[in-house]
Amino acid sequence: MLRKTLMKRAPGLVARLTSEDFFEFIESDSQTSKLNNVFISNRVGCIWVHNKQYWAFSNIVLDSKGMKTDNAPVMVDTSSPYSCLSSLSHGLCLNKTSIKRLGDCTRQYFKSRSVHALHVYSTTLKAVLKHKIEECEHMLSVTNISGPANIGKTFACCIALRMMGADDLMLSRVTPSSLLDVCDHHCNMLCVWDDPRDATHKHLASIVHEAFHGFPNTTVSKGVRKYNSVIIIGTQHNLLGLQNLPVHTPTFSRLAHIDMSTTEFKIDSTAGDKLASCMERLQDIFPLLLGINYSKKVTDDFYAKLVKKAGDAVIIDRALRVAAIEWNLCTQMNDLGFGFDAKQIEEYFCNHMLRFLKLHCNRMTPLHQFVKDCKEHFHAFESTDIKMGVYAELKYTGTCECVAVHVKSIFGTLKTIKGSLNYNIEGVQSEVKDNKEYGELSHNVSYKSRNSFVTRRSMLIRKGIWDKFV
Repeated sequence: MLRKTLMKRAPGLVARLTSEDFFEFIESDSQTSKLNNVFISNRVGCIWVHNKQYWAFSNIVLDSKGMKTDNAPVMVDTSSPYSCLSSLSHGLCLNKTSIKRLGDCTRQYFKSRSVHALHVYSTTLKAVLKHKIEECEHMLSVTNISGPANIGKTFACCIALRMMGADDLMLSRVTPSSLLDVCDHHCNMLCVWDDPRDATHKHLASIVHEAFHGFPNTTVSKGVRKYNSVIIIGTQHNLLGLQNLPVHTPTFSRLAHIDMSTTEFKIDSTAGDKLASCMERLQDIFPLLLGINYSKKVTDDFYAKLVKKAGDAVIIDRALRVAAIEWNLCTQMNDLGFGFDAKQIEEYFCNHMLRFLKLHCNRMTPLHQFVKDCKEHFHAFESTDIKMGVYAELKYTGTCECVAVHVKSIFGTLKTIKGSLNYNIEGVQSEVKDNKEYGELSHNVSYKSRNSFVTRRSMLIRKGIWDKFV
């Protein structure tokens, strides 16, 4: 009482607030007015508070339907270095006219690659539905868009980012660590890693496997970082620039492939200007994306179609499931009003995509396919191309019966017969090199031609291995 009396009677005195005074103030304020708890998030994007979904950004907070809310129980920590990257515009508008115009301009510019572009756009749905897909499928693929320079890869990715109002998530030539920082900070957003030149093959493979299964990345210096966003990796060569070898097949089967290097492409500057203008005027369609649900049953139907269409082709089941998920999302993206024919999308996945998967995601190893084709077309080879019953002394297994094949000549004959092969010389030879019990890569073998004998450097495959591959 004495202190209160002195503070009232003597103006200018400095009050020393004790802890008891502070708690009394809080208790008195709590009794007179009901305070709402507000959670400060150190991440941007999809935030869950009390089992309710919110989309929190530095300048706006949306509810689960994409509508702006002023009384949301979550805020973004603006002290974060990435707090302003994924900010949506204030003027959210549900406008399907912009989508139809975008679809028309996309077909004019990309022409035969227009469905490829739609496939890129559909990755926004994979980002928005990330939690649902992981819950149903227990996996989430990384997308690899590939093709030569100036073909529209980056253009399509920029349009996809514009749909989410996240232009700044175009990460060009950043380090793998920087990519992980951004993916950890943004939840259910889309990150485009364009031209990852500083990343080694081991970095790329580990990112694909960790993101696919949802495993966090843990280092001593950075701690635990999670793959909270969907990743698109843009490269000029398909398969992330990795060699098509059996050791990389598990990585390839965990990718969603968008290969834009299939046909010739001539840049139409007029159509390009229209598409760029359309992108600049593209109103935020983010709420439309939030209104889409993921159906596992629809994916099952698409998966059954792919399995039936693949027929005898031994494609890894995981790769077919990834393609079915992409087909589902691409179809739902088109249903927003892009105006593509459903048969175009079906042809893209059942023909173009399956051909790619037969070539790069085959359960048969290159050597297995090579031996099988040699047996099937044995009578088409010259007598100087293949020789049975060769006894040779191998360094690893000693003297044993082998089959000698002149690989280059046999590949030439097989390509003439079949048109294209699901494997290459490097893949076959690397498998023999890595498994010394299979045989040897280079050995002098005497072949009998019509009038003489010819000695050729050939690859030897042990007879037991030859008979094993059927």
